[in-house]
Amino acid sequence: MRRKNLLKVVGVIVVAAVLAIAFMLGCAEKAPAPAPKVYEWRWFDVYTPRDWGHGQVAKLMDEVEKETGGRLKIEVFAMGEHPYASADMLKVVKERKAEVVGSTGGYVGGVEPVAAIYSLPMLLPPDIETTRELLYATQEEVLRPIWDRWNCECLFTYFWPPQYIHANVAVTSWDSLRGKSIRAWSAPLVEFVNVLNGEGVVIEFGEVPTALGTGLLDGVITSAAAAYDLGLYDYVDYLTMIPICLPRTALLVNKDALAELDSDTRQTLLKVFAEAESSVMKGYMDEGAKAVNMCVEDLGAIVVEPSPKFLDEIREKCEEEVWPSWLEGAGAEGEKALSIIEKEMGR
Repeated sequence: MRRKNLLKVVGVIVVAAVLAIAFMLGCAEKAPAPAPKVYEWRWFDVYTPRDWGHGQVAKLMDEVEKETGGRLKIEVFAMGEHPYASADMLKVVKERKAEVVGSTGGYVGGVEPVAAIYSLPMLLPPDIETTRELLYATQEEVLRPIWDRWNCECLFTYFWPPQYIHANVAVTSWDSLRGKSIRAWSAPLVEFVNVLNGEGVVIEFGEVPTALGTGLLDGVITSAAAAYDLGLYDYVDYLTMIPICLPRTALLVNKDALAELDSDTRQTLLKVFAEAESSVMKGYMDEGAKAVNMCVEDLGAIVVEPSPKFLDEIREKCEEEVWPSWLEGAGAEGEKALSIIEKEMGR
């Protein structure tokens, strides 16, 4: 009898143990999966919220968050919403003050002269298709040393529309800009204005209206789109269509930040920007062309087209004086970069 009771007790214990184990296993199976890692980045741009390019890239940041299912969130800071100047962006991305920065070659040319090569006055053809193909064919050789020095990769590139001179005089001869101060945004463009017998001045773009209004400036080198957005024709009258250059803006991402992303998130980020690059470039060119007409129709701009002879003379002067001046600062790396680009152009 005692043996039977003992067996009953043992049986109860065994059944209880089995049920307990089954319960625990069931709970383990029903435990929620760990939440995916969320990456929170910041993008510091060199342009204001009014700039067309800034708005397009901001939309892409939203698309990245959507396509990654919220795993990568990139907070947007336009110029004036973060504490850094345009010239600081390479340092900002290297030190990871922001994971992504906007960087225009001419703005960082003081620390990396070669970064400004694609915006050298009158070097590249003024049409976007040719310039884009030249960039794709040469940028790895030309710009890779810069990206490596500043611990970044190029995420995305777009060109601004053609840069023209917007001033209170028409620029049709070598005397047109004598005694005139013209805002430029890079050392080569300052030299370009000086070659035209004006005085090149570098100031932040947001300060331009005040400088024009107070007489500190007589004109500006920028695109028609930027001139329209900033209301520059409240202060100047003439849009002189010298096709100076197509500025290149790049989105640079910190290498360490990029490497920290899980594979799916990283590939999604790269895919979103790769697929949008061509359309953003074309869209900006279209905006620039429309903006010329808008400056005329809405703001009363007077469009001036210099003679082909004068344009040829300006191009020759740039080759003789502006490019060599840039090369002095760019050194052997600049000579190599210029050789690579000119070879691609068949010169």
